[in-house]
Amino acid sequence: MKFGIKTFERTGLAALLCAGVLLTAGCSAIAPMDSGLRDNATGYTSESAVYDGEQGADSAAVPSTAAVGAARENQKIIYTGDITLEAQDVRQLHDEIVESLKGYGGYVSSSDVYENADGQLYANITARVPTEQMDVFRAALSDKAKVTQSSQNAQEVTEEYYDIEARIEHLQKQEQELLRLMEKAQTVEEIMKVNDSLSGVQEELEVYEGKKRYLDDRIDDSTLDIHIQPVRELVKTNQESIQAMTGEELGNGMLKGLDNSWRILVNILGFIVIGICYLILPLGVAGGITLLVIYLVRRHKRKKTAKAEAALQKEDETKEETQQ
Repeated sequence: MKFGIKTFERTGLAALLCAGVLLTAGCSAIAPMDSGLRDNATGYTSESAVYDGEQGADSAAVPSTAAVGAARENQKIIYTGDITLEAQDVRQLHDEIVESLKGYGGYVSSSDVYENADGQLYANITARVPTEQMDVFRAALSDKAKVTQSSQNAQEVTEEYYDIEARIEHLQKQEQELLRLMEKAQTVEEIMKVNDSLSGVQEELEVYEGKKRYLDDRIDDSTLDIHIQPVRELVKTNQESIQAMTGEELGNGMLKGLDNSWRILVNILGFIVIGICYLILPLGVAGGITLLVIYLVRRHKRKKTAKAEAALQKEDETKEETQQ
C-alpha cells in the first residue's frame, strides 16, 4: 500500500507539471491565435471560406464571394452620432422623442431640459437605439423638426472583438483543465498550487468577459446625442422699419426728448454743484496757504526795499556832510 500511495503522489505531481506546461504553452499560443483571428475578421478562415477540399492549396487560398459576404456580416462596428434640432416648443419635442424611443426598442441614457440666461429652453438627450433601427430613427427625427446639424461616426472593432473571444475560449479551456486537476489532487500542497493557478485564470477570464459584454452593448445599440434648441427669431424687414410716424408718436417723441434734455441739464448742474462742494475745503485750504505765501513774500520785499532806501538816504546824508 505504501508503494501505491507513493506512486499515486508521483502521478499527481506529474499531472501538476503537465498543467504548468499546458499553461505556458497556452500563453505562447495566443500570438499565433491572433493571426488566425485577423484572418477570421477578414473572411479567410475555414468557417467563412468555401472551397473544395480536394483542390490544391492555390485554389484554397482564394476567397469566394460567399466568404467575402460572410466576412462583412461578421464585422463589428460601433456607431455613434450627433444631431441638432430646432423646435417651437422645446419641451414638447423632448417629451415626444423620449416617448418615441420605446417604439424603436431604444431607451434614454441621459436627458436634461434647461433654461439659459435669456429665458429660452434647451434640451439634450443621449439615446441608445438598436443599430439596425438607427437610420429609421434619425429619419423620424428629421420629420419631427428642422435639422440644423447632423453627424455620424463608425468605429470598427472587429479585430479587437475576435481577439477577446479567442482569449476567452482559451482561458475557459485552461479553467476546465485546472478543474479536472483539482479533482485529482490529493495533498494540500497540490490543491493549493492548482487553486492558485485556477484563481489567476478565472480572474483574467472575468476581465475579458467584461470587455466582451461592453463591446456587445456598444455594437448592438448605437448612441445618438440629440440637441434641441428654440427656433431663431426672424429679423424684421426693411418695410417694417421705415414706416412713417404718426402725429401722436411725433408729439410724444418730442415731449420725451425735451424731458430727457431737461433731466440731463439738471443732472449736469447737480454734478457741478456736488463737485464744488467736494472741492470747497481743499480749495479753501490751498487758497489760504497761497495768500499767506504771497503776503509773506510781499512783506519781505517791502522790508528789503525799506532797508535799501534807508541805506541810500543815509549814504546821501553822509556825502552832503562831507562836501560841507
